[in-house]
Parts: sequence; C-alpha cells; structure tokens
Amino acid sequence: MKRRILFILSFILIFCAGCTANYNVVINKDGTVEEKLYAYEKEEFFQQYPKSSKGLVISYILEPYLDKLNENNYTVENNITETNAGVNITKKYSSFEDYVKNSIIYNQFTDEIKYDKNGKKETISLTGNFCHSDQNQEIIPVDNGSIAITVPYKVDEQNADKVNETSYLWNFDEDDDEREIKISFDSSKDANYSYLPIIGLISVLIFILILGFILYNNLNNKRKNANKL
Repeated sequence: MKRRILFILSFILIFCAGCTANYNVVINKDGTVEEKLYAYEKEEFFQQYPKSSKGLVISYILEPYLDKLNENNYTVENNITETNAGVNITKKYSSFEDYVKNSIIYNQFTDEIKYDKNGKKETISLTGNFCHSDQNQEIIPVDNGSIAITVPYKVDEQNADKVNETSYLWNFDEDDDEREIKISFDSSKDANYSYLPIIGLISVLIFILILGFILYNNLNNKRKNANKL
C-alpha cells in the first residue's frame, strides 16, 4: 500500500527539488470532503526547455502516472500562468473517514491522520513534515508548501499559522522540522456562530423587565395617592 502511495505521490513533485505544493482539505456541511492539491514550478524551471511549451512539459511528466490517477478517481488539470505552471489535482469523498481511508496524497506529509468524533465535537490532528532532502529516492523533496483545512463550523481550538475566514493555513519551508497540525470544531455551530445575538436578546428581556417593574411601581404609587384623596 505504501509503495503504491509513494508511486502516485512521486509524480506530484517530480518536476525538481524546490517545487511548491499547496494542499487544501475542504469539509462541507453535507459531510463530504474535497481534496485539492496545486503543485507547481516557477518560470525558471521551464526555461530549461525553450523548444517546448509549459503544457507539453507538464504532459510529458504526467503521462506515466495518469492511469493510476484515473484508477483512484482523481481529476488532473494543468494550471499555467505567466510566472509558474503545474497541476491541480482534486478528488471528492463521501465523508472525512472516506478521505482518511482512500486518499493517496496526504502521506507525503504524514503516515497517519487522527480523526476523533465525540458527538458534535470533531478533532483532526496529524504530525509530520515535508521531505527537504533528495537522499530518499522514494520521497521527492518540497522546499515550500502549505496545508490548509477549510471548515464551515465554529472552531474551538487550532494551531494554524494563519486564519482566513473559514480556512486554517499551516506554512512550511525548508527550515521546518516535524510539527503538529491540530484543529477542533463543533459541527452543530456555523463558522459565523456568535453569542452576541443571545446576549442581545437577554439584554432586551432584562430591559423590558426593568421597564415593566418601573411602570408597575409608578402605576401602583398613583393608585395609592388616588386612594388617599
């Protein structure tokens, strides 16, 4: 199994040492999970092949691996800009458990993803790092990369380097050692869940009660004064 995973992963970063890999796992409200990887090289790499277009270079590199990708139901598309070029690799899963069991990409960073679900509380944690050395012929080195987890729910705990609305991002470079990625969220609460509306409602109720108490006292005092007359 591990050999099969490494075989697939090798194509992702085979362009050369120093490539960049941006990896994103998107958790949807319906429970499905989308896996997205953009692996690319900068313009300098493609200048080594002045007689070929970027698209042809990418196609040549990918050709031996497309059958295996198709067997695992991955979608592969070229992504070419003026400054860099590479591939987008995507796949959708029925659940997070399905993703953990059948993904063949995340093993480039870690051997295991721990997923714990306790009622509506869900926790994802993993420990690992990208390979920065070309000594291991089975793992292609990554100089720079990022891992993102996007969740539509209220996050209770996380150790991300950066947070962009519902996306939690961990950045890696060639100086990084092994590190932990962890995020916990409550699937019963939306990402924009806030206690402010509840606090506001309670405040209004308290105001109404106080106002009612004052009005009642005033009315009661007037009745007493009227009775004295």
